[in-house]
Amino acid sequence: MVCEGIESNIFMIKNNLFITPSLESGSYEDTIRQLVLKTAKQIGLNVAELPNIKKEHIFEMDELFFASEELGFQWILGVEKRRYVNQITKQIHKSLNELLKEFVDAEN
Repeated sequence: MVCEGIESNIFMIKNNLFITPSLESGSYEDTIRQLVLKTAKQIGLNVAELPNIKKEHIFEMDELFFASEELGFQWILGVEKRRYVNQITKQIHKSLNELLKEFVDAEN
């Protein structure tokens, strides 16, 4: 089962569905995970935290990316012969940066 990347969360997009492994599956938990999920919901995606994501499911996705507090966003451009776009991922990244900027501005 797929549950995370190295010290990072894995996120997948198929059509309008935003998918990530559930915490019960052993997924990496950090603050950025919750912020990415919140941002995905805000831009209108249906969010699903699933416990049993198989390696084969990765090849069915439209977009994939990793995210962590330490490394930020890491675009996944391809796995084996499968290539991915990052159209919605860019929207999430932009919205998340705006959210984080609001946090910083509120502290100052």
